[in-house]
Amino acid sequence: MSINAIFPNIPFHQVVSTEQFNTVLSRILKLEAENTESKAHILKLESEIREVKASHQDTIELLASSLKRISILEEENADLKISIREQAELTALSLKRTRRIENAIFTQDEEGDIIQDDKGKPVLSLPAACCAPPATVEHVEVVPTTKTEVRADLLREDVRKSGKSFYNNSEIVTFLKSRLPESCMIDASVLNIRKIKQDVLRAAKRMFSDVEINKSKNGRRETRMILRS
Repeated sequence: MSINAIFPNIPFHQVVSTEQFNTVLSRILKLEAENTESKAHILKLESEIREVKASHQDTIELLASSLKRISILEEENADLKISIREQAELTALSLKRTRRIENAIFTQDEEGDIIQDDKGKPVLSLPAACCAPPATVEHVEVVPTTKTEVRADLLREDVRKSGKSFYNNSEIVTFLKSRLPESCMIDASVLNIRKIKQDVLRAAKRMFSDVEINKSKNGRRETRMILRS
């Protein structure tokens, strides 16, 4: 197609030649094609950027969830360490008491080992002990030494002062969260209050003969701490 055919009323032949016009027109068409291709490429890049942003947001949410879970696990691990330490202290105390009982009842040699008779039975240090009627073994209340035992002692005393015969689950949790003294207060960052409550109730039952832990027979069967009269 010639320049005169495109613009019949304009005397382009006086300014540029048909060959020059065709060259310019060809260049313009090529630039338009390149511009269309660039636009398509830009749209593709924008789409890829949106996908990367969406993936990045999913990664952030997953990371936040993982960090929260790690925090919970660290808290549970700290509670577990406390329970293990308290159990080790109780075990050491029990072993010490057992040793005292053995020293009082059984005859021992110079190295502290219990002497056995010909039948392999331990020799009693008091011959009359085998003939005496069995003594009534009473539950000995333990003097609180660990933080959990102190909390158990305070909880028992709070129930007694309240005039009630028991505390239900919500009353126990409320006491542990808001009425403990500063020396054994539960940190506000603790999430696993249920684990602490269970440890306190177990300690109370172990320490005090008048404490009973059971579940209510009606409703949601919540755990209760009962003081027997």
